[in-house]
Amino acid sequence: MLVFWLRAAALLILCIPSLASAIGLQVDITGLPEKLNESVRADLHIQHAISEPKLTEARIHNLYDLAESQILATLQAKGYYHSKVTAELAKIDGTTPDQDKWVAHYTIELGKATTILSVELNVDGPGKDNPKIKPFLIMKKLVPGNILTHEDYEDTKEKLLSDLNSIGYLKASFTQNVIEIDKTEHSAKIKFSIETGIIYVFGKVSFVDKLYSDELLDRYIPFKAGQPYETQKLIEFQQNLEKADLFSKIRFDPTVNLDEPLNNTVPIEVRLTAKPRNRYIGSVGYGTDTGPRASVGWLHRRTETEGHKVLTNITASKIRRAGKINYIIPGKRAATDRYILGAIIQEDHFNDIYSRKSEIFGNSGIKRGKTETLYGVNLFTETYRIIPSDPKRTKNYLLPNARWTWTDSDSKDDLEYGTQFDLRIRGGAKGILSDNNVIQTEAVARKIILVAEKTRLLFRTNLGAVTTKDFLALPPSLRFYSGGDTSVRGYRYNSLGPKVNSLDGKSEAIGGRYLFVASAELERTIIDKLRAAVFFDAGNVAMKFKGPLAMSPGVGIRYNTPIGNFRVDVAKPLNLVVNKHWRINMTFGTDF
Repeated sequence: MLVFWLRAAALLILCIPSLASAIGLQVDITGLPEKLNESVRADLHIQHAISEPKLTEARIHNLYDLAESQILATLQAKGYYHSKVTAELAKIDGTTPDQDKWVAHYTIELGKATTILSVELNVDGPGKDNPKIKPFLIMKKLVPGNILTHEDYEDTKEKLLSDLNSIGYLKASFTQNVIEIDKTEHSAKIKFSIETGIIYVFGKVSFVDKLYSDELLDRYIPFKAGQPYETQKLIEFQQNLEKADLFSKIRFDPTVNLDEPLNNTVPIEVRLTAKPRNRYIGSVGYGTDTGPRASVGWLHRRTETEGHKVLTNITASKIRRAGKINYIIPGKRAATDRYILGAIIQEDHFNDIYSRKSEIFGNSGIKRGKTETLYGVNLFTETYRIIPSDPKRTKNYLLPNARWTWTDSDSKDDLEYGTQFDLRIRGGAKGILSDNNVIQTEAVARKIILVAEKTRLLFRTNLGAVTTKDFLALPPSLRFYSGGDTSVRGYRYNSLGPKVNSLDGKSEAIGGRYLFVASAELERTIIDKLRAAVFFDAGNVAMKFKGPLAMSPGVGIRYNTPIGNFRVDVAKPLNLVVNKHWRINMTFGTDF
């Protein structure tokens, strides 16, 4: 028995070289530019056969004979109609037939490319005079003088029909689409004729599996029955429902029968799955300014009063403890309009300044295009102390306010870029539930420019002014402060600006009438979510419009994690302080 197994093992070992060997194949193509060579190889069956484990001589000959027509077809699709192919197949003998190697060589004379001489496009049918069609008739890929490729031709045909479908011409079709090749002149004439067909319109919108009434859901619809059926309107409809933050799943089922020539309405069935009524939120973080920080929140979606939401949030750090509740009511245009009623209790303790504020407010917000507007009124009482030796004071204010925010943003390669302007004004009158006449104005501008792949420039400017006859009577929440992680890095939190000496001899910042902060930062992605930055900050607060600026250059790193952003900046103060040592600013987690 042992002798049998030894003989079997020896036989297996002898067979291994023949099992491992296989006919080899090599494909050589000369005469083509690199990109065109890659395209030809991608379409060649003989090229793909190189990796086949059981390649035979007969299969190689079949694929070799087929290759010439495949090469010519690919080159014609790329605009070369006059190419010539010289083919040669050679065998390099191995020690055994199974070890033979075959080399298929193709020499190509590319010839002159066929260029587009003219493009003619005719539109007929009920929609031929619709001005919305005109932008679609610009064919960017088919331009006289360009090389004609079948890919560009087919892409243009597909785009023309897709564009017409997107504005309601669901039965648009080509009555003519031809390419006339002049092989003598190496040119091509392209002719398109399109029949638009009738325009289709939106029909009734019905909601399925819903928790909320049609009266509420209809306020998210950006179109009316009878208006032209447009794909962009459907996309906007879905975005509106997503912004509502009421649904976990949204599905659209347009119903259209193109075989019924007299029925041009498209009913829309929307299937909705409601989100849970309650959502609980929590976060932790750390900042050089705030120290350890944490927040917890509770979002309650009310079904008794449809679309209303209650958002409660509690935050705590070494400089601030706050509790806030918002009651949010959707407006007439539920996706963009809202009313917010709320209350805040907040206690701040930074440097030696102490403030405790109780506030109620009501706001009305609307968004149109890129501009969001917020109007409201705040009523608050604030108990505060600016320096430890001062007695505590209490002030009351009723402040009507307005805010305008314009945002134009985009993203590329995980880098956001764009522009944002934010203007806020609030003011109160003495005797109308306010202890002082005061107007506070603040403007913030941000600009992010994508200067190169993975590199962007960030600019930020904050300007502010307080108008009042008695500035020293204002509580901290109506004064401006500067310095810290999100202001002028290199300087201690809220340490810049006018100062007074307390009884113990310490110099205390008391805030200012005017605020100016500017920052420029160059940021580059190093690997994945890790970015490096160099920056320069300048700014100050002052009692007069003119004054010296604190300045600090620095470097930093940023790293995005699933639970928040990690940022470390090292900045050096250049002036306005005695100690000019480098200062580390570190933050982690969501914004406070």
